[in-house]
Amino acid sequence: MALRYMLDANVLVHLANKAENWQHIESHFKEIPLASLCISSVAFFELSAMHEKGHGKIKAVNLAALKHSMSIIRIIPYTAKDAAFGGLIDAGLSITGKTIGKRDSMIAGHAVMRGLTLVTDNTKEFERVPLLKLENWRHQVITS
Repeated sequence: MALRYMLDANVLVHLANKAENWQHIESHFKEIPLASLCISSVAFFELSAMHEKGHGKIKAVNLAALKHSMSIIRIIPYTAKDAAFGGLIDAGLSITGKTIGKRDSMIAGHAVMRGLTLVTDNTKEFERVPLLKLENWRHQVITS
């Protein structure tokens, strides 16, 4: 099965913390084959840093759930081609004055280069990136 979705770190954090509307995210996980999901090594870095800094946004009681998610979702290495495209995105947004975070530019470039839809709760920033396909599972209900 081909990869279809790249998960942003905040999706897994919201799920682990059972944040508002976490059930919507969970319903997508139940409907979408695990083999079609991945996480960028950049987002994995973000999650790892949160953990090492004393959990940051991750509630301590839900750390086990987050670690489990990270252990079963494929991590896609960030390559030189991904970095070049992320740099192009960052520079282009800088010219327009509509910048996003550096790691967000990296993740966006990674998703676009791989032809994947980025699943994030941070659509306000990511929608500035041309060519990037986005979904917000936290606010998108699956109707069967």
